Amino acid sequence: MSYLNPSAIKFRLLFPLALMLVGSLFVFVYGTSREEASHIAADFQRSALAAQRNYDTALRAEVETLSAALEFLQNDEILRRRLVVGDREGAMKHASPIFERLRSQFRITHFYILTPERRVLLRAHEPGRHGDIIGRYTVMQAERTGTPASGVELGPLGTFTLRVVYPLHDAKGLIGYLELGEEIEHVVSNVRTAVGVDLSIAIDKRFLARKDWDQGMHMLGRPADWNRLASSVETYSSLKMPAETMAHMLRSSFGQNGKEEYAIGDRHYYAMAHPLTDAGKREVGSLLILRDMTERLENNRNAILEISGFSIAMGGFVLVFFYFLAGRIERRLEAARLQLVEETNAREVMQKKHIDALEVNQMRLLEVQEALIQSKEAAELASQVKSEFLARMSHELRTPMNSILGFAQLMKIDPATPLSAEQGEFVQHIIRAGGHLLELINETLDLSSIEAGRLDVHMNKVDLNPMVDECVELIQPLADVRNIRILSSISGEPNWVLGDRFRLKQVMLNLLSNAVKFNRDEGSVTLVCGYGPSGEGRLRVSVTDTGEGIPPASLDQLFLPFSRLNAEEREIGGTGIGLAISKRMVELMGGKVGVNSVPGQGSTFWIELDRPALPDNQ
Repeated sequence: MSYLNPSAIKFRLLFPLALMLVGSLFVFVYGTSREEASHIAADFQRSALAAQRNYDTALRAEVETLSAALEFLQNDEILRRRLVVGDREGAMKHASPIFERLRSQFRITHFYILTPERRVLLRAHEPGRHGDIIGRYTVMQAERTGTPASGVELGPLGTFTLRVVYPLHDAKGLIGYLELGEEIEHVVSNVRTAVGVDLSIAIDKRFLARKDWDQGMHMLGRPADWNRLASSVETYSSLKMPAETMAHMLRSSFGQNGKEEYAIGDRHYYAMAHPLTDAGKREVGSLLILRDMTERLENNRNAILEISGFSIAMGGFVLVFFYFLAGRIERRLEAARLQLVEETNAREVMQKKHIDALEVNQMRLLEVQEALIQSKEAAELASQVKSEFLARMSHELRTPMNSILGFAQLMKIDPATPLSAEQGEFVQHIIRAGGHLLELINETLDLSSIEAGRLDVHMNKVDLNPMVDECVELIQPLADVRNIRILSSISGEPNWVLGDRFRLKQVMLNLLSNAVKFNRDEGSVTLVCGYGPSGEGRLRVSVTDTGEGIPPASLDQLFLPFSRLNAEEREIGGTGIGLAISKRMVELMGGKVGVNSVPGQGSTFWIELDRPALPDNQ
């Protein structure tokens, strides 16, 4: 038979199977890529928002620093007298050492003393210039309101200066103004370091004079390229980028949800623009916020490639398996057809052919038996691969789930963005649902690790007494909600067993949690420790509840994965695999797990473990 023949078993079986596998892989890759892209974009949005907040907070802190300095200076009587009499030389002699201290300690770069007419009596930072009248927004605002004024103003060099102006008064009225200012490039640099992003500042050319800007850049020792950008000049950048890339950012970074992706060299950046306004509320430029997302994007691609490669390998294995299986079936059908023809044409030797047929049937039975053995081995291999795949996927799911829970908790406690009551309830729903899903992922990972034979237990001597006390303390809040008493007689002399303390604590927490969840209100949970039926060589720990009990017909289902009996009808939370995991963990430690239950009275779950050989002094 030809493989391309539509009636062939191989074609009918393998073609739909191949289409299904390819379609599933495409849907998975597409969905995973979209989901991870949204996570990366949200992560960048948070970084950009953090940078904006950090920038605003840093400016407020610097205003407080300048205001504190001016609070001190406005009480300087010598400075006030020099201002009243217009003694510029005396003011310069007294103010110069003060300015030097302020510049060295607080990065203050401007110190003005102004007359009531806003005329410059002294520029301590540039003593040679004086006598001109200041018309900046902050000074005008202080004159208009009679109170201190502050704000960021654009200088002729294209740099931003944070200025604070204090009006000075005496008994007769206004005697002048004091002004302190500082360049804010160090603020931008600190924001970049704190948040982990790159920043660039572009100023609109409408607010600058090219001659002044060129001279200023030459004076500051910076490269001056007025024509690098069409409508803006770059005054600060922590990242060297092509002019066309920066121009494109300025034109379009306010578009698609506030971010775009750019390739700069061999790195990939997400970028967005934040408008820069001066003290007069004019939008004079843009603050470009960029974050290097190369590693995140590369990791995403690698993860998808790894999973895709694994899926392709598994799909190929399945196709090859079914290819040979279908070929074997076709060969057998053809042999049976030929045998029937031969039997019809040679009826005279029926007896001999009957004997031959019996021998052929015996051979076929042996082949079928061999095929069944191979199928069983393949099924066991597929089960192991399924467990390994489930464990890998559980790991992959747990990382974003921890991020979801972490960011939900940050939203709940972030004092900078307090939530409304309704929003707080929504966030709490996210945390509860995420916690339940993370519990399911963790338990699924444990179950798959056990099935794959990768769960290790570290056998040591374990004292049950303190471990049981820790478990009771963890479960007590759950019991208090329903007024359930937890009674433990496990105390006194140490009760030593052989086992893995971490896994044993996980089993005890599961048994105690179930005893509380499936109990009645104001019931009780009792813990007892004693020797097992086999004698002093084993210890048995029993957990007894006063719940509804379990029907005898349902006892065999308790330790099956995802078996929850009637828990859904009673709206009891859980995943249904806790007891299955507990049973397999105890068996890995060489122990046993069992249950005794009386319907209407309650249930007793117990575990038995070997006792270690202890010295006489223990």
